[in-house]
Amino acid sequence: MVRWLITNNTDPEIKYSDGWFADTSVRPGTLHVALSASSFSYTFNGTSVVVKAIFLSDSPPSWECVLDSNKTWTFTSPKLNGDNRWDLCSYPYDDGTHTVVVNVNASAASPVALDYIAYFPSSPTSPGDVYYLWNDPDIQYGVGWSAEEQGITTQHLGATWNLNFIGRSVTWWGFYNNTSHRLPTTASYTIDGGTPVNFTVGDLGFAESPLSLDQIVFETQDYTLGKHQIEVIYNANDSNLAPLSFSYLTIHNVTDAVPPRTSHKARMDGAITGSCIVAVIALVLLGTFIRRRAEGSKHAAGEISEDPEVVEPFNHIPTVAWRVPFTKGRQINLETDSEEPGMSQAEEIRNNPRSRKPQEGSGGPQAALDVITTAQEPAIPQPIPSGSRAVEQEDSGIQFAASNTNRTDDVVEAPPTYTPV
Repeated sequence: MVRWLITNNTDPEIKYSDGWFADTSVRPGTLHVALSASSFSYTFNGTSVVVKAIFLSDSPPSWECVLDSNKTWTFTSPKLNGDNRWDLCSYPYDDGTHTVVVNVNASAASPVALDYIAYFPSSPTSPGDVYYLWNDPDIQYGVGWSAEEQGITTQHLGATWNLNFIGRSVTWWGFYNNTSHRLPTTASYTIDGGTPVNFTVGDLGFAESPLSLDQIVFETQDYTLGKHQIEVIYNANDSNLAPLSFSYLTIHNVTDAVPPRTSHKARMDGAITGSCIVAVIALVLLGTFIRRRAEGSKHAAGEISEDPEVVEPFNHIPTVAWRVPFTKGRQINLETDSEEPGMSQAEEIRNNPRSRKPQEGSGGPQAALDVITTAQEPAIPQPIPSGSRAVEQEDSGIQFAASNTNRTDDVVEAPPTYTPV
């Protein structure tokens, strides 16, 4: 069902000119007050609009309403007769999007305040606070209610009023007949069958006005936004006591006209949080994998210091011949990853002197030699047979020429001698 929607004066869709300010000292709630010539505009989609204002002095200003820049209505200062709430603009229009502009000639002596703007929307899907008129078919009346021009009243003991709604709070608006001079009494309301809350029913309007319209009878506290049920009960049964009147109800923060964004946001937040957690776990696992792989590579290759050590050439000619598995030891302990396929390890060491570096704290060249020969223990020295002769090789393995090619004695090769590079 399509109902009137209310836009409060604090809504950012209302565009104020200079000269307006928010005032919280005037009940109910916050009002926007003008003390000089000012204006505001509002765009809506619907068929009717009502601009509700409050004149804050006995001499209200003049004003004009402009619809869609082509229709203008001008109003002179009205006589209030004690009732200071007025509809500045209240017109039916063709269904569609409209913009209403209100120009007020306010002053310090004739201030004016905007309370709210109500409009009848084009469809029931329009968002906003809902405006329930007294004759709304969803309102359920008990016995003892009487309809009047301004709304409905009761003086029947135990008269009930019920409504199911979606929102967070309720404001009940009534009217007062100040000529009756009846004594105040009480009524109560309950939300969702909870504890009854009492409120005063009385002639609280202006004494000099015979009828005071748009008077707040009670306001509920804020409840959880959602579906609720409100019941109102009149507690008096005396014609000398003030009647309970009802003109319309304001339901604040309606959610049935707007898609439920809260649950969607919660799902989005949950998805984002879960993605962040998965990303962090993946980064931690990746870092652990890289660190362990780096440590494994360092363990295989050994620690290498920055300053290269020069290995002294071997110059000792032993008296006892023994074999040093030099090449095989180098292959095991100085293993490197060559970028050039087919490069021998001897070439790699010659091209990269850093590969000869000993481990830190290992003791210099002798330790380097120990690393080279660790993979295999040296063979047990064998004595040179008598009649044998020693032959020494140089550099690339070229032998010295023999002085007597016809000798038949055994030849024992000594380790080669290298010249420094």
